[in-house]
Amino acid sequence: MRMTVLVGIIVAALLTDCDSQDKPAATATATATPTSQPTAAPQTPTPTPTGVAGGARQTGIADMDAILGAIAARNVDALLARIALQEMACIDSRTQGAGGPVRCGAGFPIGSQVKAFPTPTCEGEWTREPDLRAMLAQWLDGVDLTRGVYAVVRGPSIPRSEPYWPVGEYWAIYQTKQPTAGPGRAGQAKVAVIEGGKLVALRFGCSLTPAEEMTFRGSALPVVLPALP
Repeated sequence: MRMTVLVGIIVAALLTDCDSQDKPAATATATATPTSQPTAAPQTPTPTPTGVAGGARQTGIADMDAILGAIAARNVDALLARIALQEMACIDSRTQGAGGPVRCGAGFPIGSQVKAFPTPTCEGEWTREPDLRAMLAQWLDGVDLTRGVYAVVRGPSIPRSEPYWPVGEYWAIYQTKQPTAGPGRAGQAKVAVIEGGKLVALRFGCSLTPAEEMTFRGSALPVVLPALP
């Protein structure tokens, strides 16, 4: 009886061992966590400075640069939008002498209120409102814009000689295409007079060079944009 039980135990043990050898061992399954790939940051294009037509140099003063840009682009319409006209009583067209209010034209009785724009050469002169476009085209046609504005200076701190004759907060100085007659004259200056963000006068030049226009009564004016070399 004991022998029978012992044999049974041995047989059972052998069967269990064989069964465990036939079954493959359990394999641990690892759950792979996806590794996030670095996302390339979007590339922001580097801003490219945009030049103004005609090679205009800029001062950083918005109203000033708008006028300089219009001049550089020879944009008469843009300049017309920036012009500040003077309104005054006209005087007898036979009046002699430099300066003074605008002369009355045909159809305007003496003392009539007229609008005009200062356009001096060597003397004080005026351009009437209907003639502004032609005057601007003529002024632009004589300016050398190949390198932009020659220089910008602050106007002198002096009172107006006449209530209708502006001194100007800034002078934008340009050089003419043709040299001025006379020894040592490299080129005549033309000046855009700017005040309150408006174009208040255009000087057609009177034998002064651009460098000379950067001074007033022998003293250098404060420089906003240095002179071209």
